[in-house]
Order: sequence, then structure tokens, then C-alpha cells
Amino acid sequence: MFHLTSQEKFVVMSLCVIIFAGTLINIGLQKDLRIFDWLHTAQKKSLATAININRASVDDLLRVPGIGVKTAEYITTYRHTNGPFTSLEPLQSMKGMSPERYERIIKYLKI
Repeated sequence: MFHLTSQEKFVVMSLCVIIFAGTLINIGLQKDLRIFDWLHTAQKKSLATAININRASVDDLLRVPGIGVKTAEYITTYRHTNGPFTSLEPLQSMKGMSPERYERIIKYLKI
């Protein structure tokens, strides 16, 4: 079959570990697990001012720490269905929105 030197085995194992770790981190980010909040914050530090929730695109909303794809899509769908937000209160009724998460994201949003 294959005969690998010890150095080649080391390289193959290292690549497997890197791929496995990357997959775990990706799954954690997609599921919005709290242990990965530091990654979200590090990725989204470029957000200097509050984003207008009625004008923001999905990409703009994804820059907000604590807002993932599902939340960004909920916001844009809500605007399309109900018109512009008059307050940030409707976000509280969104599935999966805890009071802590709501408090964390509203400081980055404005009407």
C-alpha cells in the first residue's frame, strides 16, 4: 500500500489535526456557542458606530457581535413584512433571543 516516512506521517497527522480543529471551530461559530464569543468579537471590532437597523443589509448586520445569519435574516424579513422598525423591542420576541443576547446587541443598533 503506502509506505510513508516518519516525517511524512507527521505532516499528514498535523494536517488532519488542523482540519479537525477548523471544522470544530466552524461548527461552533455556526451554532453561535458562547465559548466562541471571543472570535465573534475579534472578527467584528471594525464596528465603530451603531448600525441603523432599518437600513442595514445582512452583511452590515453580520458585523454586529451576537448577530448571526439567522438573526440578520429575521431582521430583514421583519422589515419586509412589517415595515421599518419603530423600536428594537420586536427583536426580543425572536426565537433564540435571550435577554442577555438582546442587551449585548442593542448597543450596536439604532433606529
